[in-house]
Amino acid sequence: MTRNLQHYVQRFYLEAFVDAARPTNIWVYDKHTGLIRSQGIRNTAAESLYYSLENPDGSKNNMLDRQVVDKLENGGVPILRRWRAEEPPAILESDLKDMAWYIALSYVRSPRARKDIQDLMAVGKRLDLLEMAESDMILEEIIKETADPDVTKEKLREAFLAAQDPNRITITLSGNAVVASPFLMADRIAPPLVLMHWSILEAPAGTDFVACDSPVSVCLFDDDGHALVGVGIGHAGVEITFPINPRFALRLSWDQGKGYRRLTKRATWHINRRMAAQALRYVYAARRSKRLNTIVRDMAAREPRRRVTWQGRMVRFETFRVDP
Repeated sequence: MTRNLQHYVQRFYLEAFVDAARPTNIWVYDKHTGLIRSQGIRNTAAESLYYSLENPDGSKNNMLDRQVVDKLENGGVPILRRWRAEEPPAILESDLKDMAWYIALSYVRSPRARKDIQDLMAVGKRLDLLEMAESDMILEEIIKETADPDVTKEKLREAFLAAQDPNRITITLSGNAVVASPFLMADRIAPPLVLMHWSILEAPAGTDFVACDSPVSVCLFDDDGHALVGVGIGHAGVEITFPINPRFALRLSWDQGKGYRRLTKRATWHINRRMAAQALRYVYAARRSKRLNTIVRDMAAREPRRRVTWQGRMVRFETFRVDP
């Protein structure tokens, strides 16, 4: 039997960010509407049949959902539970492998990763159509197969070239390939994470770390020290931030540094800006905050209209600065 409501951010993880005054709820900030609401954890970061694959007979199965949940609960959850009880959390050598998998799966299961895969696949389809438009042989084969006198090479070429303009033609992919493809990346993402430098960041009193619908924040610093969001997790030199709870966050970097660092308010809010930028739509917090709402709106305005762009056959992800 398929579980209809499936979490793309683990419910156990979200429970660390509940509202102290209402422990069943979390504050949700919506990048699309600019609205804030208090919402029950059970229905937060969840969609109907989010991981469900389609069987040949059209029925649904939750094999992927079960495997993801098992991997998370058997590995990372006991470590996160221990870290939540420690002040500050102590990172043991034995924690790294299981937490690397937890972070990798949290990254690939997110709406941001799925949207990126959809966009990449859509660009691939557009480039396939471009190749067809540029080949007389392929166009002639299509005409031969259709046997329609109204279909000409000129009409086909015009239609295929029109598909290169996303303002004219939208390509939206779905199905098992879109659901399962992001998880194929986890095997490549997790092992390098173990090799990075792991450290704990502590927020100052009165300032909280926040989470989002894609809670593995990935950024790259340019030559001027500005944080760029939109880079892939495998990019050389990235810094990864993963909030543990409102007080502590995990930092992974290729640069050496202290194993524990207490941040200033300014540095904490900068990390929250990066988290809001990483979110596809929702930011989650333990409190209602005007400042956070302003940041969420700002990040929504800064985000490129399209994350995946192409010129000819060159495909790239667009990055953007999160600095105020």
